[in-house]
Amino acid sequence: MRLTLRTLLAYLDGNLEPADAEDIGKKIEESEFATKLVHLIRDCTRRLRLDTPALVGRGLAADPNSVAEYLEYRLDDDRVPEFEKICLESEAHLAEVASCHQILTLVLGEPAEIEPNLRTRLYALAGHVDAPPPQGDSVSAGAATTVAPGTTAAPPTPPVVRRPKPEVPDYLREKSWRWGPIVAMVLIGTLLTFAGLLAFGPPHLRDRVTALWSPPAEDAEQAEAPAPPPDSATEPVEEDVPEGPPAAEEPPAEKAEPAEAAVVDDAPPGEVEMPAAATPSVPTPAAPPTTDEPGSEPAPADEPGPSAPAAEMATDAETVAAPLPPEPTPIPADLNPGGDVTPAEMPEGAAPGSPTPGAPAPEGAPAEPVPAPTPPPSTFGRLSTSKLEILLKFDPDSGDWMRMPAAAPLQTGDVLLSPPLYRPTLNLSTNLNVQADGAARFELAGWSPEQAPILDVAYGRFLMLTVGKGSNPLKLRVDGHETLLTFVDPESTLALEVVRERVPGQDPVAEPSTAVVHVYSTGGLIRIEDEAGAIQELPYEAMASIVGGAVQDSVQAALPEWTTTEQLTDAQGKARRELGGYLEKDKPIGLQLRELASAQHVLARHREVRTLAVRCLAQLDEFDSSLAALDDPDLRHYWADVMGELQAAVVRSPESATKVQTALERHRGAADGALLYRMLWGYTGPQLKAGADRELVEALGRNDALIVRVMGLLTLEDITGATLSYHPEDTEFQRRVPYTNWQRRVGRIVPREEVRGAGR
Repeated sequence: MRLTLRTLLAYLDGNLEPADAEDIGKKIEESEFATKLVHLIRDCTRRLRLDTPALVGRGLAADPNSVAEYLEYRLDDDRVPEFEKICLESEAHLAEVASCHQILTLVLGEPAEIEPNLRTRLYALAGHVDAPPPQGDSVSAGAATTVAPGTTAAPPTPPVVRRPKPEVPDYLREKSWRWGPIVAMVLIGTLLTFAGLLAFGPPHLRDRVTALWSPPAEDAEQAEAPAPPPDSATEPVEEDVPEGPPAAEEPPAEKAEPAEAAVVDDAPPGEVEMPAAATPSVPTPAAPPTTDEPGSEPAPADEPGPSAPAAEMATDAETVAAPLPPEPTPIPADLNPGGDVTPAEMPEGAAPGSPTPGAPAPEGAPAEPVPAPTPPPSTFGRLSTSKLEILLKFDPDSGDWMRMPAAAPLQTGDVLLSPPLYRPTLNLSTNLNVQADGAARFELAGWSPEQAPILDVAYGRFLMLTVGKGSNPLKLRVDGHETLLTFVDPESTLALEVVRERVPGQDPVAEPSTAVVHVYSTGGLIRIEDEAGAIQELPYEAMASIVGGAVQDSVQAALPEWTTTEQLTDAQGKARRELGGYLEKDKPIGLQLRELASAQHVLARHREVRTLAVRCLAQLDEFDSSLAALDDPDLRHYWADVMGELQAAVVRSPESATKVQTALERHRGAADGALLYRMLWGYTGPQLKAGADRELVEALGRNDALIVRVMGLLTLEDITGATLSYHPEDTEFQRRVPYTNWQRRVGRIVPREEVRGAGR
């Protein structure tokens, strides 16, 4: 297969067959230009402030359709070299092509996942569309039809489906505005002419114009007359109301008016009940109960009594007088003990016995309902990564780690693990992107009361950014201490590192390590607020540390190299691709990694793949493969990486340190296991002078155990920075001279930090 830009992108995104991928990988290793191009693609796709091509343009470089045609293999063959040359010369075009290719891989490589509730709603909508429209006329007609006795009813006529009248979209309708401007101009000219005649014209013309706009005399008199009563449906009431007018004529049953306009049978003579819609705006007070006759009951407030017709109707034929307000109801004595409060002094709208606004509620009264808090989002976000990236999720039911599929949803409580060399990306539902850099373990702990996501980090490096949203919060939890990180600007980005400090010579079980958090502002403004309320603001290229939940003063510092470039060798990149293509999503990861870590596996001939599997197992607290690797001369180039995993595991937690000690004793016995476990602690200057240096040098002379020589040399190299040309895998004869040189330095071995301090 030819090595082109398209095949290179397919190789990076894992779209090639295993044989083709291996062929392209070899060609990349053999070509220096291809290797640099791979690093350039990874770098430009991660750069945040890279310019983007114009949205609209002409030509092969400016036309956005060129990218689509190139990726779909529809671009003319004679134009492909020119387009690839443009991509190689412009990082913006190269990043666009690589990003689009990666997005297509994510979208087309995995089936679309639809939530069950959304699927149910969509199916319900389809059922409503297919249902026939209701036929109101046919139903009412069928209900009114009766069949005479002895006759056979005709079969029901099926409802006629009326064809809907076609509607023309607004943008296709003809605009009827041809005469509009002309009519508007004529009206404006007429108004201006009248205004000019009124202001500057002769007196006789002004009188004529005024007469045109003035109403007739009769209309003016009617306009000055008082307004009719609101109830225009009833006739004016005369001053002298007859005592016994004839009863109102009842309309026929089939022409009965609505209930609101019907005449009440028990209404008093000479009175017609007003419709509800025509009730005057001034309310009529209820008549007080009469006490003339014992046992009499007061009339309801909404039904006028027989003695109240004259009080309710206006005495004037033209106007309706507003009724007098009712007498204030006296406050009961038990609610007003002193008698110093009258009903007129009560707040408006308050009833006797009701609490005064702002006053405390009486004992026994129900408390006011507290508004429910805003519920947190249903999902934490989604995994946004390619097929080659790996993110592991702990399954509490089985106790195994499982690989998450691309675009998998994230839920509250997920315990996640990023293996070494991988950089999975999480898109949180609050427009935050979190990318792990290498080995990292963290948990999606939940949501704060301010609806900020809580990230509980055990260790690891992270790159975070907000997607076009300013003042975006994130709560960081480390060892139980919470710190609020706020992305102040819409373009704010930060780098986060949670490390466990390894104190040389300290027992990691008796004295657990302390987590230190380093926050770097890689773009925009970052605000840090610790548990005590202390605030630090980080501009670009500023750094602040958090120890024990307390934020330290910020300082200007150069950004670490891992925040700007991806530091991977060609062998590590190949191992990451091979391992990412091998691990399956439906099997426990530990079982698959143990198969890859064994020397009998088909991929074991690739030492970098086997070493990466060993390192991943160490992240899962499985160390037997690590000890076997330190006993294997074929993996001598990767001994330092495996030793680093063991040292990191010892300081990670007391539980991990205990598992390392158990694995060492199982592999080499109690005596050698204790010695090797002590090497992982490190040594101080006084400890070396007390005899630890001699113990380390004697480990180099052990001919019966390769792992003892390997770990002894790596410990001495970590202390002094020198090897004195000693190679643990050499024969005894080859090791004799370097071993003698180490013996001569016994008593003079000191940590290199002390040497640098003395030199200053």
